[in-house]
Amino acid sequence: QEFREMGMTGICADPDRGGAGMGHDALSTMLESVAQRAPEWAAMLACHNAGAVSAVQALGDQVEPGLLPTLCSGERYGASNLQQVHEEGFFLVPDLSRPMTGVQLFLDGSVRIYPKAAFEMGPSLLGFNGFHKAGLPHGEEGVADLNGALSEAHSSHCLALWYLSWASVSVGVGRGAFAAMASYVEDRKQFGKPLSAFQAIQWMIADSNAELDAASLLVGQASSQNTLKLSQC
Repeated sequence: QEFREMGMTGICADPDRGGAGMGHDALSTMLESVAQRAPEWAAMLACHNAGAVSAVQALGDQVEPGLLPTLCSGERYGASNLQQVHEEGFFLVPDLSRPMTGVQLFLDGSVRIYPKAAFEMGPSLLGFNGFHKAGLPHGEEGVADLNGALSEAHSSHCLALWYLSWASVSVGVGRGAFAAMASYVEDRKQFGKPLSAFQAIQWMIADSNAELDAASLLVGQASSQNTLKLSQC
């Protein structure tokens, strides 16, 4: 509910279609922040925004006009996946009672949309509680199978956003692990003093922090460039 109220379920979508109208750098910052404390929720928001919302917005008039606003408002959540070939594959699905819309993205610019999807949850995925692998929905009606529907520019944008979103989640998970490590080396004592007092440990802490900062800046810059390229489509 809080994610919906803060506009996180449609952060990059056009305001006139129910979104917040912010850039991909804002999505990147949001995902990194959420992933530090709740990786499973960050993964859900990445699938929803980068997979479902971005593809439905790029398709424009090719999909039912009320679908995007329901995704942006959080009335429906998007389960999605990126696949190389047109096969059954699977979906990344959050463990929520809220209605779902399934979106499959393909590398050739094709999209398959399941507007009212009901998934049978599989095993937990990526070690995230509440985040599952699921097969195709059963008894689905109104499936939109749009072969080559996205232009080359929009397809490139959607694929880049997918990869950048998961990169942001990864950086956030890394920052969460760093925070846990920093607390541990203060509490753990060896030879009568905390581990953080040893110079060799300090070097590793400094290197880890520098690498996380570099990764965050790199993903943020790439996200900003993706927003700029989309505006030129």
